[in-house]
Amino acid sequence: MGGGLLASGWMAPEIDLSDTSLSAVAVDQFLNDLANTFVVDGRLNIAGNNAAHTASDAAIVALRSAGWQVVVNGTVV
Repeated sequence: MGGGLLASGWMAPEIDLSDTSLSAVAVDQFLNDLANTFVVDGRLNIAGNNAAHTASDAAIVALRSAGWQVVVNGTVV
């Protein structure tokens, strides 16, 4: 289960943190940290039995605008 090949020849990152029992604080921290990288066009699944995000809507919007497919628990405003 790898990411797709990008035009640059690099593989798109695929991060699966689903069902890892992360707290809302950990989910928010990961989303905010990932959004502050320069990585584009990836896939992130942080849903499952993890807590819903509470303070990372802007990070999710930023990731999606950078070409990321993001799956989370909770609503993104």
